[in-house]
Amino acid sequence: MRRYIALALTILVCSSCSAFAPAAGLAGVASVPSASVGGRLLYVRNGSVEELSSAGTKEIAKADPNKGSYAMPAWSPDGGQIAYMIRQKNFSDIGLMSADGAGQTLLTRDENSVIDNNLWAAMPAWSPDGKHILYSSDQGKSGANIDLRIWLMTLATRRAATVTTPDFQAGGDADASFRPGHPDQLVYTRWSYETNGTAAYSTLVLYNLTTQERFALTPTKDTDFQPAWSPDGKTLAFIRRGQASDELYAAAVPVNITADLTLPATLLESGVNAQPCWSPDGSELAYISENNNQFDLYQVGVSTAPTISAHGKPTQLTNDGIDATSRPSWTR
Repeated sequence: MRRYIALALTILVCSSCSAFAPAAGLAGVASVPSASVGGRLLYVRNGSVEELSSAGTKEIAKADPNKGSYAMPAWSPDGGQIAYMIRQKNFSDIGLMSADGAGQTLLTRDENSVIDNNLWAAMPAWSPDGKHILYSSDQGKSGANIDLRIWLMTLATRRAATVTTPDFQAGGDADASFRPGHPDQLVYTRWSYETNGTAAYSTLVLYNLTTQERFALTPTKDTDFQPAWSPDGKTLAFIRRGQASDELYAAAVPVNITADLTLPATLLESGVNAQPCWSPDGSELAYISENNNQFDLYQVGVSTAPTISAHGKPTQLTNDGIDATSRPSWTR
């Protein structure tokens, strides 16, 4: 059982941890030591949450052997709070803290004295009104059915309801986020097995909370994951797996979808990349990339109209290595 949990976390939490070749697409990167960004950008280094802004870099929450290591911080819509994952050896929880790291409280309680009864929770994402949080968890697992599924928690009551039912032992459902401007729509990554049952792949799925309809946005022949909405809700950035790469793509998403479709996607950056997130004004993408066997944070300018394209060279924002589980989050 623990083997399948480890598999799910390896696939969903640390998508670029395999031993790929260095990111060839970064040959022309403009490296700026101690670079700054517009707004506030969260990431994780050595299990501690850090913030990068025009004022420089500061530590928000420090990893503690007694509390665990942080991962996947996510700004609330108003920038006043941070949802996060905190991980111990055999379990993880979702928590909340203020913007300065104070007032930390757990939303889940996943530790159990029986190891196989521990739970894993990860990938928190806020609703547009700040009243709910999406996350992935193996809560509700039974027997061999332990895949991560997406849950929606109401913060006022701390009650959570399941949103998805994952494919059996494929890894689970992950990376859920609400569509800006359309609070009844969310996107997530669905991991499945090929018909011969030997290889896993993932598709991006659009789910309507009102109608409970689900439509694939990408084809099964590709492996697409880690979708991130642009602030206007019109464009998805995501990662597409290649032979020895995880490439950064973006695609325009129609508002009214009534059937499975294949979004025409544009390649923005090659290499070994992960966890894209948009700047608050939608003009740039931050993402994790591997270069010389080290993960760091980069940003690249992006145009979405009249067509999608990257402009300028990527800028390196960190140069000392960050955690692959950072899942950066950007606010004003």
